Amino acid sequence: MDARLVEIMNHTETAKGQLMDELRGLHARVADLERELARRSEMEETMRQDHHAELAKTEAALRTELADRLEVEKQRRNHQQELAHVQRIATLGEMAAGLAHEINQPLSAIANYAQGCILRLDSGNGQTAELRRIMKEVVNQAQRAAEIVRRVRSFARKDWVHPSVTDINEVVRETVAFIQAEAKNTGILIHQKLAGDLSEIRADPIQIEQVLLNLIRNSFDAMRASRSGPREVTVETSANSNEVEIIVTDTGVGFPKKEAHRVFDAFYTTKPHGLGMGLSISRSIIEAHGGRITAAPHSKQGTIIRLVLPAKTADDED
Repeated sequence: MDARLVEIMNHTETAKGQLMDELRGLHARVADLERELARRSEMEETMRQDHHAELAKTEAALRTELADRLEVEKQRRNHQQELAHVQRIATLGEMAAGLAHEINQPLSAIANYAQGCILRLDSGNGQTAELRRIMKEVVNQAQRAAEIVRRVRSFARKDWVHPSVTDINEVVRETVAFIQAEAKNTGILIHQKLAGDLSEIRADPIQIEQVLLNLIRNSFDAMRASRSGPREVTVETSANSNEVEIIVTDTGVGFPKKEAHRVFDAFYTTKPHGLGMGLSISRSIIEAHGGRITAAPHSKQGTIIRLVLPAKTADDED
C-alpha cells in the first residue's frame, strides 16, 4: 500500500476519533443543559407557586383588613347615630316645659269648646249650624295637638339615616314651628328668609332638623347671656352653584374670632354647664351628608353659622 494513502487513512481515523470525542462532549453538554433547564423550570414553578401563595395570602389579609375597616366604619356610624339620638332626646327633655305648654293650649281649647257645646245642648238652644262650627274648632285644635305630637315622635325616633329628596325650606319651617313656643316664652323673634328657587337636596330631614334646632337653641342661650340689644334669630336659605346654603344668624354674645376653629371640636363649650357635644355632632351629621359647616363672629354682634349641602343631582332617586 502506498505510504501516502496510509498516512491519509491514519489521519482520517484520528480526525474521526476527535470528531467522536467532540460529539460525545456535545451530547454531555446538551444533557447538562437539559438538566439545568429542568432544574431552572422546577425552580421557576416553585417560585411561581410561592408567588401565587403569597398573593393569595396578601389578598386574604387585605380582605380581612377591608372587612375590619368596614366594621369599624359601621361601628363609628352607629356610634354617631346613637350620639345624635341621645342629643335629640336630651333636647326634647330641655324643651319639655315649652312643649307641654304648647300641647296644653289646644287641649284646653278642646275642653272649652266641648263644654260650650254641652251647655248649648243642655239648654236646648243649640242650633245645628252653631254646634257644627264648635265641633269644627274642636277638630282643628285636635289636629293642632296631633301635629305637635307628630313632630315630637318624628324628632325622637331612633332610626338609621334615611336620605331622601328633601325641600330644605320645609325643614326650616318645621324646625321653626317646633321651637316657636320656646322662642315666644323667652321673648325671642325668629325671622325666616327662604329663597323661592331653592334646589332640593338628598338628606335625612330629621337629622338636618336636629342640626338646625341645635344651632337655634344655641342662639337662644347666647342671647339670654346678652344684656342688651334685640333678641333675634334669622334663618336664611339660598342657592349657590350646585349647593344649598343655610345661614343662622343671632344677636347673642358671640365668641372670639380666634376661637372659630374650635367651636365644632368635641367638648368645646362656652356654656357654664355645657357638654360641648352639640356642635360636634352637628358637624358630623353635615359632613356625613357631604356638606360643611362653619362659624364666624358677626361684624356687629352675635354669630353667623353657615351650612352648605350639595344639591340633588339628576342621578338621585328616592
